[in-house]
Amino acid sequence: IWPAAFLLRTWKLWKVIGWLMTPVSSGVLFVDALLRRLADRPRSNDEEEEALEEEIRSIVTAGLQGGLMDEDAREMIEGVMELDDVDVADIMTPRSEMCALDSQATWQETLDFVVESGHTRIPVYQRSLDHVVGVLYAKDMLGELAKSNEHERVPIAEMLRDALYVPKSKAVDALLQEFRKERTHLAIVVDEFEVTAGVVTIEDAIEEIVGEIADEYDGDEEAGFYRVSDNCIEAIGRAHLNELNEHFGLDLPAPEDFDTVGGWVVEQLGRIPAAGTVVDSDTMCITVLEADKKRVLRVRIQTKERRTKAV
Repeated sequence: IWPAAFLLRTWKLWKVIGWLMTPVSSGVLFVDALLRRLADRPRSNDEEEEALEEEIRSIVTAGLQGGLMDEDAREMIEGVMELDDVDVADIMTPRSEMCALDSQATWQETLDFVVESGHTRIPVYQRSLDHVVGVLYAKDMLGELAKSNEHERVPIAEMLRDALYVPKSKAVDALLQEFRKERTHLAIVVDEFEVTAGVVTIEDAIEEIVGEIADEYDGDEEAGFYRVSDNCIEAIGRAHLNELNEHFGLDLPAPEDFDTVGGWVVEQLGRIPAAGTVVDSDTMCITVLEADKKRVLRVRIQTKERRTKAV
């Protein structure tokens, strides 16, 4: 009887405590669910896998609505959960755009190629891209550059490291595991006939989780946004609304659930749009230039002249 009487008199206190602890408990549930997903359990139970992903998404939605996480965090978590649904073919640099070096190149030609390309790891081929003989690491060349006589330097062919080959059908989560196991950041992608289809890097894989990564070799536009003309701006989907408003004097709405221009476009449309989709308003026109199945990647913002009514 005493426990019942005690609870009857103190239930309001416990209700308040439960309300105060909700953010903490939600966080614990989220971390628990996400860690179980990242543990890469066997896929023998598809229903359990789908239930776990749905559980994580529900917690993430609650976190967004409660202000416990932002849109960047949501996209990152979504990227983690979808890694096993994305193949290497979806993220690789295709053969036609590969940056590769002919094995017959001289030391000076190789050095010029490395400097011009801006890459630190370069596939080296013999005769054609179907015969990649290794990967050249730019840092391996540094010790030899001190030798003024090119003929005294170690031949480029002897500096190559073994290339990692992966099928283009390989899932990105498995690719990341192989990169970690082999301690490398680049792989040659081959098709079912073992013909070179392209190249993939660890950066390509990580961008599936965190979004586009800008580095020192990207143009200024890769920093997030740039002005094309007086009334036209291009921006990556992850550009923040507040920063766009501040830099260009725009009147994009104040962030609520989404603080990026890509997230805002998705919120307005209620779906992930295809390239070419337009969001129009009285003051501006936003055109989706690039998008994938998870997010808006790049947009063009065109401002309209404000017209005043005649009195």
